[in-house]
Amino acid sequence: MYCIKQAYNPTKREVSLLQGKKLGIFVLMLFMVLLDNPLFATHEYIAETAADFTVSGSQNMIGALVGTLVLDPSEPIQSLSISGSSFSSSGIQFYYTQNGQLQTSTISGSLYVQYYNTGGGLEGSNLTSDNSLSFNNLDTSQPISFYLLVNSSQYSSFLRNFIFSPKQFVGVGVIPKFTIRSASNNLVAVSSNQGVTTLPNPFLGGGASGPAGINSLSIGNSGIGFWSFFYNIAEQPLYSISFTNDVVDISNLQDAIISPFPINTVVLSVENFNSTYMGESRVMIRFYQSGYLSFRFLLSDNPSIFLPFSLYSEGSEIPYNSPFSPWQAPMGASNSATIQLMVTQQDYERAVEGTYQATITVEIISGI
Repeated sequence: MYCIKQAYNPTKREVSLLQGKKLGIFVLMLFMVLLDNPLFATHEYIAETAADFTVSGSQNMIGALVGTLVLDPSEPIQSLSISGSSFSSSGIQFYYTQNGQLQTSTISGSLYVQYYNTGGGLEGSNLTSDNSLSFNNLDTSQPISFYLLVNSSQYSSFLRNFIFSPKQFVGVGVIPKFTIRSASNNLVAVSSNQGVTTLPNPFLGGGASGPAGINSLSIGNSGIGFWSFFYNIAEQPLYSISFTNDVVDISNLQDAIISPFPINTVVLSVENFNSTYMGESRVMIRFYQSGYLSFRFLLSDNPSIFLPFSLYSEGSEIPYNSPFSPWQAPMGASNSATIQLMVTQQDYERAVEGTYQATITVEIISGI
């Protein structure tokens, strides 16, 4: 039997924007909010906050729940496809530091997918070299669970290297990602901390690729007996995000027409930086407006009328509702980036006079 661990909710901030058109005042107000629900959730993939190897599997395997796929019964799915290298060829990567350098060890393993059928029974499949799974009478009212399973003896042998050792155990990762398909073999959108997409979703975490994000998770509970207390395991980073100014006034929005105009500075803090491994880490964030497909100011008196705008950071355009990293590795305890705004001359001239407003959600995507 495989157990389900509690999933996590990424930290988010809402940004409220107000703009008085025609030599008006642009006001930026920032405040913190924690949201539990994803944007436009149809099928929601929830990644675990850390890899806790506390699940006992068959055939000398031990594993960790890495995520659950919560389904929308109104849109049935038929199959799951794996992209990238198979588990049999790529294995499970375990990252650790030695003499200040990041090292990798590979342990043989597999992906275990568990779901309920319409008769109430549990179905499960070990995916090693297979790259697809067809569901047998899938009960869409129950979530699909994803587990990483590794060879227990190999894993125990690997962990012994970290007992009273200067080596530091950092994380676990895999290369493969997944997509889901309908009965007609069409790709189905999945909402996750990567946004809403039909592109392959990472099984693990979020953020950048490699040991610092999409394909990796921090190590939580090592799952191997009494000696786990003495393993040198890096802590999971504790992130917070803030802004240098709560209110920003721009006397003339035309300043943001010729080039991106600085409006604020966003600061990402790692509260337990000295206890974490951040040498190769890149932390991704994403910006979006709930209910809309692009950045836009809405006319207060008539929200169907809007003024488009773009956001930039350090001169690079911030993609809408997609992972974006304004901070370069290696990360520090405090990491700042300038946020800029730009409107086009054509959109500005075409806008109806009045007061405009927008609410933008800024979300931290997990990474180690």
